[in-house]
Amino acid sequence: MEDAQPTTTEPAAEAPAEQAGAPVVAAPVAENDDSGTGPKVSVLVRIKSLPEAVFGYLMSDDLAKLHKTIFDKHGLSEAERDMVYYTELQVFLDDVDLQDFPRELWSRLQWEADKDEQVVTLCTDILGYIFLPAQAHLGDVAGLIVELGGDLKAFPEKQLEVRRVEFKQGAAEIAEVAELGDDDDITMRNRLAFIIESRLRHVRTDADVKEMLMRGKKTGGMAMSEIDADAIIELLNKKTRMTTYAESVSDETAAAAPPEETQYTGEEIKKMYAGTADEQEALGKRVDRFMSVTAGDPAKMRDAFYQVISPSEGTPIDPLYVVAGLICMAEGDKLSDALTEDDRYRNFIREYLSGKNRQSELADFESDPTDAKYMNILLQYFLRGVAGYDESESARLALHVINLLNKQGYNRLAELVAFDMNEGEFQWTDLVEP
Repeated sequence: MEDAQPTTTEPAAEAPAEQAGAPVVAAPVAENDDSGTGPKVSVLVRIKSLPEAVFGYLMSDDLAKLHKTIFDKHGLSEAERDMVYYTELQVFLDDVDLQDFPRELWSRLQWEADKDEQVVTLCTDILGYIFLPAQAHLGDVAGLIVELGGDLKAFPEKQLEVRRVEFKQGAAEIAEVAELGDDDDITMRNRLAFIIESRLRHVRTDADVKEMLMRGKKTGGMAMSEIDADAIIELLNKKTRMTTYAESVSDETAAAAPPEETQYTGEEIKKMYAGTADEQEALGKRVDRFMSVTAGDPAKMRDAFYQVISPSEGTPIDPLYVVAGLICMAEGDKLSDALTEDDRYRNFIREYLSGKNRQSELADFESDPTDAKYMNILLQYFLRGVAGYDESESARLALHVINLLNKQGYNRLAELVAFDMNEGEFQWTDLVEP
């Protein structure tokens, strides 16, 4: 494929025609530079950050051969081939918008006006043969082909494989690579993952996510600037390309028959419920500290717990201290007292209901604030929203609180959490929308 070898401002690596994606590797692409005269980062380095399926596609022998076929068909010179490669890759790397591809290519090829029809045909071939298989990454390629007068039936229906992951895993992956600056700690990353997961589930829109990211930490947000929040939204949208999300990802190669239900012994469930020895020790110390500070006084406990979930600016939230506070307040059901006697706690539910357009429930809440469905909202708000635990861990820890209440005869929350034998984890029976 010597005639497809690109011309660059750096010495081009010699490669045989059979080398996977040889011209792609050799051609440098400059960031924020449409001229092609000032390369900063090699294409190979940049495309490694793309989804695995897209990276493999760009480096494949099949794509190199396909390019040669298209370029030979249109009689492109070596320099023209180089420019087409360059412009294609900028689309894959988001340096050029998909919709602008025809205009950019026309401008860069600098063909005479009487060749406009040839440019349209060239663009349509590239869109149909090169871009269409990666439509999940690039956007509405099919729509652009039709807009240019192309026939979708003329192109193969092959599509790159889209990765399928669970909501929690996908959210954690995105949160892991996000730039958090001074707030880079496990609590804030968990909180970010929780917010991102709500977007992956389509519970929140991009605008909702941005609002949450900019919201103050005391109310479950990240206290980000608008610029930083926009950067997170951009990262989220890039990382969700070539990916679909599901509650659980089944093994596609497994037999069609449903698997037998896994049986867990009472002892195994008890061990999972108790947590690790390290967790038990750390939680016990925090319970002792909380009780020592408050001396069991209900008003002091409400004040102390409010400080735990709404610390002063710059003070990170201690997730286990949130659990410890809930456990302490469960003694004598002071948690219910907090909802009936303290507006600070009632406001959590009021704001949630109002924010979810459930204002019609406000009257019922004011009438009976300790109803199980409102206690469910409160517990999930504290454990998932504030402390940042995932669904399973938050349910397990909530069960400690619920069991304490049950022992005192307050059994109205008994059905809020259950153990799922199939998943082998504790789950909320009514998962609250973030």
